[in-house]
Amino acid sequence: MTQNASTTIDGQIVVVAPEFHLWSGRRAIKADKLSALNPQGINLPPAGLASLGSVKLVDPDKLKPFDKLKDETHRLLASNGIKLFGGYAIHVDEFNDVFKKLQGIQAHFDTLKADLLITLDASIQKWVTDWVSSNPGNQHLLQNLPTAQAVFGKMSFDFHSFRIAPPSSDEAQDEAGNDYRTKLQGLRGELYREAAREASILMSQYLVNENGNARDYITQKTLRPVKRIADRLRQFTFVDMAAGSLADVIDWTMKQVPPEGRVDGPALMAVWNMARLLSNPEEAARLGQIASQSGADSAWSIFEASTQAQAEVQAEVVEVKPETATTSLMEFADRVDSLNQAFVETVQPTNTDQAQQLQDIATSPVEIVVKQKPDEVYVHQSEAPKASVIQPSPLASTAMGLLF
Repeated sequence: MTQNASTTIDGQIVVVAPEFHLWSGRRAIKADKLSALNPQGINLPPAGLASLGSVKLVDPDKLKPFDKLKDETHRLLASNGIKLFGGYAIHVDEFNDVFKKLQGIQAHFDTLKADLLITLDASIQKWVTDWVSSNPGNQHLLQNLPTAQAVFGKMSFDFHSFRIAPPSSDEAQDEAGNDYRTKLQGLRGELYREAAREASILMSQYLVNENGNARDYITQKTLRPVKRIADRLRQFTFVDMAAGSLADVIDWTMKQVPPEGRVDGPALMAVWNMARLLSNPEEAARLGQIASQSGADSAWSIFEASTQAQAEVQAEVVEVKPETATTSLMEFADRVDSLNQAFVETVQPTNTDQAQQLQDIATSPVEIVVKQKPDEVYVHQSEAPKASVIQPSPLASTAMGLLF
């Protein structure tokens, strides 16, 4: 990302940082105090009253509404932004709507807090009375309790909204400027990593059954994560224009799926292929670049063909033990080529040294192992401690070579 590109991004975002201060309803138990009161370690307090290192001072259910508001706040910001500088980067066009929703959450928080002030003293006293009556030996853990007023003063929710700008452009500030641009560049990576996380969950939890085997069919509901990914990629095209093109490819994939009813057969395979692609951030970003240059339909065709080729190559045993000294790597490469035109047309030496190296290997009666990659064939000889790398030239398809 260039300096101009980063400047374009920071001009389009507002960073929102939520700030919560909540009361846990617990008090720390110091090990030395607990040991002094109970040196034998017997008759320990029940789990409902105390856990390792802390004791509960009030019914935890009384405080759950505050935790729910905190979770709601982070869901709101995460669905509209990407983490940046301790907050969430939100597009300026979305900010006003997010701001109003945050104000609503803040008002709800203040109402809950006011209600807690009225009822907390009684709630704490009831909690203590109930536990002491059934566990009198643990009364010492429930002494010197905080007042509702003290708790009220510690609890708050606020949020801070701010625009960002690069540091001074003076030469002395170049390092700081580079750091700033690097962090902005990370927005692009985070966008694709988020998509990868959701796609991975889709594959591991919804495209397979409880035994870990691929399902024979899925329902329309299972497709929602894929559609959410597409919507989010479009939402953040200001971070990477190719993200919108990748979303178009996802839409193209969905055209292979019936609009209603169960999804199986080739349609299910298309969903699997797209989920697998999205689970790899680098592959997804590269396909987006291809789609931005050649269109979603062409990118989908490239991806579908390369997926099929990859599957065929993986079905082959990529290991040979020459029966005679004349069995050559060239012959093996031809077999790979016949299976996978998407990756390697032939293995051709590009200089005299490589030509001699190929000749030496081709006439050597030792085990040869070739590990398939888009732009490399790794050639191992059993007596050699290191692998020799032969560059296959040319690749049958540069675009497909980008994918695998």
